[in-house]
Amino acid sequence: MFRLSAETIVPEPVDQSSSGGFVTFEGKVRNTHRGRTVVALEYEAYEALAIEEGDKLLTEAIAKFGLTDARAIHRTGRLEIGETAVWIAVAAPHRHEAFVACEFVIDELKKRVPIWKKEHYSEGDSGWIGCGADEIPSPLGKPQLQMTNEDGPTWEFASMKEAILALGEFMTVDIRDEDAPLQAAAGVKPWKHMPAATFDADSSVLESKAILFICEDGERSHKLVEKLRGLGRTNVYSLAGGVRGMAEKV
Repeated sequence: MFRLSAETIVPEPVDQSSSGGFVTFEGKVRNTHRGRTVVALEYEAYEALAIEEGDKLLTEAIAKFGLTDARAIHRTGRLEIGETAVWIAVAAPHRHEAFVACEFVIDELKKRVPIWKKEHYSEGDSGWIGCGADEIPSPLGKPQLQMTNEDGPTWEFASMKEAILALGEFMTVDIRDEDAPLQAAAGVKPWKHMPAATFDADSSVLESKAILFICEDGERSHKLVEKLRGLGRTNVYSLAGGVRGMAEKV
């Protein structure tokens, strides 16, 4: 139901046979953003996860609003002013549900689906704008999510999927004493084993764009991240619960 396209979007047929309301939305590239002149846009997506999350969103919309059909296509790559960046179509028995559902889909798509937008300005510079409402500056140039609890920032992610959504590309560093073949199970590359007892705070691995530290239960990796943050490293994170819960967290 959801797909990405590197080419000009061609609307798909939507089943309207049992629908009284049919609503479509097209989001186009405009030439301004917050007072700045935009000359082009560039979209990048984490493809496998974007399709998975997009399909989940449309399935949720169908159930929530009683739709008979729902489709969405999002562009990737460079787009010029006036080009269609996203197309959404929903069909429902009545017009009210169709209007509300279409708005729901575009709002949630922008929040939940891992697609990043880079705006190219007339001044020559550019900037990334991404999915997720809680955005802070990112070492990747893309937004990232900072997890918090009652005690303030923890720099932890609740799951590997959450880390992928927020960081896009990152180095996973396993700081347990024993190495284990978790890379394939976690589906994350690249992966390094660097035991905490011998970890060097000046290691070149810290020059990676983003690093997610993994340990058995999440405690040692969290402490290491706190230490590195105290030394001024802003590109380090940990996985809450560690490897022990990874099977449920991927």
